Amino acid sequence: MRLRVALVLAVLCACLPAWADEQADAAARAAYDEGQTYYSLRPFPKAIEAYRRAYELSNRPSLLFNIAQGYRLSGDATQAKFFYESYLRPVSDAPNRAEVETRIAEMEAAIARTQRERDDA
Repeated sequence: MRLRVALVLAVLCACLPAWADEQADAAARAAYDEGQTYYSLRPFPKAIEAYRRAYELSNRPSLLFNIAQGYRLSGDATQAKFFYESYLRPVSDAPNRAEVETRIAEMEAAIARTQRERDDA
């Protein structure tokens, strides 16, 4: 009897990580879908929040790109630049690397413009 209980517990323990991963994946997918909806409708801060939740659950680098896009379209060049760079760190061979590097340069220019405007004021 004890052997049977131990065997059942061992099987359950082996299955728990897979179940937990499935739960996290489902939650990440739901957050991503929510982010896509907000992104399409243009309340970018809500999209960013949803993409951040999805990233926290899944750790998928592509979500960093989505977050960067949300910040860029919200007019926050500093955060956009940070997340574009964060996206490129784990995805050094990103197929959209040239586009992302162009966006980083645009964000750097926007940050510099904002700084000049502050200095002139």
